Amino acid sequence: MARAADQSIDAIGSHASASTRIPECAGQLHVRDHAIEEQVGSRTFERGQAYAVQRRVRSLASRPEGGMLLGIVSGSSADTYQVIVESSPERRARGVDWWARCSCPVGMDCKHAVALLLTARDV
Repeated sequence: MARAADQSIDAIGSHASASTRIPECAGQLHVRDHAIEEQVGSRTFERGQAYAVQRRVRSLASRPEGGMLLGIVSGSSADTYQVIVESSPERRARGVDWWARCSCPVGMDCKHAVALLLTARDV
């Protein structure tokens, strides 16, 4: 039975460059900055990038076999949001590298998901 790798984020190092891939802890979610920005738009990408730099990702877990990130991200107020970022070979074959669901009002492909993806690369 596969177990999820779970680790809390206490500190995030310098932000990864645009050409950096997400490490093994994030499995198959190899998404570059420009691909994230293209999917969510430049404003959402910039806001998610700021959240990552501000260390708003409170927890991060990934499935060892890849394809899924789970996290909790602090919002602009005292609220925290649960985020799931997923990928699958079937969807990638159709041109969708990743998709995200979030408990925030936006609900999908939001700044919280961007922060989670970017933070996963720095772990």
